[in-house]
Amino acid sequence: MRQLVKKKGEPMYGIFTARGRDASRLEQLSDCVFALAITMSLLSTQAPRNFDELTLFISDVVPFTLSMVAVMWIWHGHYQFFMRYGLRDIRIIVLNTFMMLIVLFFIYPLKFLSTWLVSYFTLLAKALLISNEYFRELNQMGTQMIPWSDMPELMIIYDCGFLSIYIAFVLMYRHAIKNGDSLNLSEAEVHATKSIIAHYTGIVAIGLISLFIALLGFLIDWEFSGLFAGVIYALIGPVSYFIGRKYDKPPLNSTSDHA
Repeated sequence: MRQLVKKKGEPMYGIFTARGRDASRLEQLSDCVFALAITMSLLSTQAPRNFDELTLFISDVVPFTLSMVAVMWIWHGHYQFFMRYGLRDIRIIVLNTFMMLIVLFFIYPLKFLSTWLVSYFTLLAKALLISNEYFRELNQMGTQMIPWSDMPELMIIYDCGFLSIYIAFVLMYRHAIKNGDSLNLSEAEVHATKSIIAHYTGIVAIGLISLFIALLGFLIDWEFSGLFAGVIYALIGPVSYFIGRKYDKPPLNSTSDHA
């Protein structure tokens, strides 16, 4: 997991010196928070008391998996930051605490949205491929889970959680690059850090567009704005690709060695 190799006597994490290879109590506490968030996602489903409820519990596997993958994706970004820089000053503690708070708050909206997406597209596939009768169940979802008119508000909640986490990442990496001299960052490490900041900034921009669409739909009562606010997240892949292409070539005079 730690992907460490030796270079000139120093453990490396990719092109970065593994400055945070010795996990502190801050990372250990954060790991506990991530584990708690995953547990909360699982416990949000009631334990089955009969076969019908057992079937319903099993059907919750996919939404739970989606939620867990999202949490683990955030955890991986968190892990990479501390492995690369090992910063544990007061600014990082504050930003990390804020991120952990959002992760715990974010898990229930995330699980709800995952459950709705799986249920909606499962019924839609059944209606298109099996029987038109499933369209009736599809329409009932508006009264059982959430009506389309409330989708913009759901996306506003989701967007705020999403943006808070990735803005925290941007601020953490900007803090790291400001402390480049004290961390003794090489030119290659500085270039990679700038690439990561650009990547997270692009993700934040997409989240802001989604939030704008959801807010607009809420203000003008455009119920399908929630759908468009969600679809906009498909831009993360292309935006990440183009940012990666821009930064894939380090400066000609850069090296992975320390000055």
